[in-house]
Amino acid sequence: MANVIIVKPLLLSTFYLQNYNVRKKREPLEPYMPIHPYILYTYIYGSMRACINTQRGEQSIRRSASLGKEALPPPIRTLIRVAQDCRRSKNAEKSKQFYLRLCKHKLESHGDLGNYLVPMFVDCGSMDMAMSLFHRLSLRKEHSWTSLIHGCIQAGKPHEALSLYKKMQEEYVYPSKFTFTALLKACATLRMVAEAQELHVELVKKGLETELFLGSTFVDLYSKCGLLEEASLVFQSLPFRTSVSWSSWLFGLIEHGRGGEALNQFMEMQREGVRPDAIAYVCVSKACGAVGDLEMVHTLHHLVMKEGLYKDPSLHHSLVAMYIECSLLAEAQSVFDDVHIKDLITWTVLIRGYVDHGYNEEALHCLHRMEVEDFVPDLLSYIYCLKACGTLGALTKGKEIHSQIIRRGDSLNVDEQVREHNDLVLTTSLIDMYSKCGSMEDAQKLFDVMPSQDLVAWTTLIAGYAFKGMSELVFSYFEKMVIEGIKPDQIVFVSLLIACTHDGHLDQAQTYFETMVEGYSIIPVIDHFNCIVDLLGRAGQVICAIRLLEKLPIEPDLVTWNTILSSCRRLGDVDLARHAFDCVLKLDEGHVGAYILMANVYMDAQMWENAKTVEIMGGLNNAHMFLDI
Repeated sequence: MANVIIVKPLLLSTFYLQNYNVRKKREPLEPYMPIHPYILYTYIYGSMRACINTQRGEQSIRRSASLGKEALPPPIRTLIRVAQDCRRSKNAEKSKQFYLRLCKHKLESHGDLGNYLVPMFVDCGSMDMAMSLFHRLSLRKEHSWTSLIHGCIQAGKPHEALSLYKKMQEEYVYPSKFTFTALLKACATLRMVAEAQELHVELVKKGLETELFLGSTFVDLYSKCGLLEEASLVFQSLPFRTSVSWSSWLFGLIEHGRGGEALNQFMEMQREGVRPDAIAYVCVSKACGAVGDLEMVHTLHHLVMKEGLYKDPSLHHSLVAMYIECSLLAEAQSVFDDVHIKDLITWTVLIRGYVDHGYNEEALHCLHRMEVEDFVPDLLSYIYCLKACGTLGALTKGKEIHSQIIRRGDSLNVDEQVREHNDLVLTTSLIDMYSKCGSMEDAQKLFDVMPSQDLVAWTTLIAGYAFKGMSELVFSYFEKMVIEGIKPDQIVFVSLLIACTHDGHLDQAQTYFETMVEGYSIIPVIDHFNCIVDLLGRAGQVICAIRLLEKLPIEPDLVTWNTILSSCRRLGDVDLARHAFDCVLKLDEGHVGAYILMANVYMDAQMWENAKTVEIMGGLNNAHMFLDI
């Protein structure tokens, strides 16, 4: 009869607890608390939840705890439920408040309860609290170890995760499959092959090697470490293969440049009757882009439409990126426009695609559309558009974007930890834009106010002065850079040699070239040699330039031979000009500039028939109008 009597107050109290009415919830239960433990537990649990969720009920907590001391043992089960609630909420402040209340009653180190408090703090992002409490526990259970290991990995501390596992073994705590999954992620992050293989052996001993999720994790790990044969063996040994394991295998192949094989494996996946998910399609879209298989590109697009995955955000921008990679910009734009709800990533992918393929005006148009459609550009969008402005020489538009960036301020840096890096990249992009647009004064102002200048910033400024032909400033800033302790790279020396070319300083160029090779152990690229060849040609030493080319460790390019051809025209050397002209045609038979230059050489030598022949070969109509350029 007593059990029947308490049903109504219990139900009424539960209603109040769910609605966090701390004041009312005690009234219907109070007469029954001393005689029924479950009601007391319910009351305490509800009071705790109300306190955590509403910041009220402190008095209820104290009264219930007092009553619990008199009538019952500490309600550990109830407190565990509250800890689980805090963990699910992922609210660090509420978890801390709950913990402080436990400390008042000296319950924080309770064996059972403490092993739930550790995961609570881990999931709430309070790793210091979790670690401190963990080390004070007299009995540390598997789920506490696993949670802490996982937390270390999430916090970017994989070494600490592996160290915890060693201590876990020393205390003879049996790891679960979730422990191994976390450890394998740590090994993948650190590319620790030997440790991963040791874990693999241990899993085999424990009979867990057939666990599908662990098997997929091993496929992913071995793939990331470049051990594709090992990844293949694990993949082939799986009792059955799901879309997750297939995606791990496909991703590994793509990451190591085996896009063609990835496409073949995708077809095999379909033959096995495994239905690809969005992640698998993302992997295959990357493979299509890398290989440039246009037929497969359209087939994949059709499959995505058929499966109804078209509007998946990650897959949507992957399809856009796939078409861009295959230089199908119109199709990329069509895919982009077909989805009404767009995200910032897809906008950025499209802008980047246009810039990378030289469609700079289209990129700036995309930025305008973003603003019209109330999308706020992110850092990458601005950087690519600044690059477009620099290429176009669009100074006015570049200044407009610069003003937008200033107005946005810190809102562009969501993550405080990368703010300094982002500011550096953005400022360098602005310097590059102003330099290419010819506004070196603006570029210099930005450079001067930078808190610190890295190699890229110095290189960008020096390249800007080299582009403007301001050689003395190029040499001056190079010396300042060296004094600042910044080690120059290949690009800096290209700018130095270009500056020497502008002024005709052959001796100085040779000195810089020797400094680059002997002083900084930098391997020259064709751009360095082209500058030296140009200087030799301007100095009338074409024969020396030809001999230099014969000794090059790399093949001369079109710029090299066109430079030689131009020098031959200045010197009137027809025979060397013919040689350079033939070399240009071997690289590009349709190079119009070479035909014009060679025709000019013949015209200067009054070899009219030869000039006419070259004109016909090059398909030059009315060539006389521009032969003397």
